[in-house]
Amino acid sequence: MTGSFYVRVFQNRGIQTGYDFAGLGFFHIQKTQGEPSGIQSIPVFFGKDRNQEGERFFYEPKVREITGTAASVRLDSLLSLAFGASRSSLTGLIEGGKVFVNGRLVTSNGYQPKEGDLVSVRGMGRFRLQGIGGQSKKGRSYVTLLKYI
Repeated sequence: MTGSFYVRVFQNRGIQTGYDFAGLGFFHIQKTQGEPSGIQSIPVFFGKDRNQEGERFFYEPKVREITGTAASVRLDSLLSLAFGASRSSLTGLIEGGKVFVNGRLVTSNGYQPKEGDLVSVRGMGRFRLQGIGGQSKKGRSYVTLLKYI
């Protein structure tokens, strides 16, 4: 989606606010009597460098690191590790169309996410598969998840 410009407009008491998802920017349009009276551009920065010139807003999501083992790196076992529920109880969420990997609907329990994939479950939260490590003596894979809180 690089180079594309997507705008979503919200209206609240005569003020329109929009987001530039492609450029990770934010703009604010002041509206009076049906005509825009001014546009103010506010840059948005993501990352750890807070000393950039012109910065007015800084966002770094809060995450909790979860490490554990999984019999196989399948979607249902990663959901079980992230949300503390049994694999069989999470099967209904997957088949019910409530699980997305990188924004795409996944309805297969056996889907194998790759490192860096963002998994979100409606009503439960989301996490990123940070890494897949070696194997334990019992043949289970070590995985590291970053759960957004």
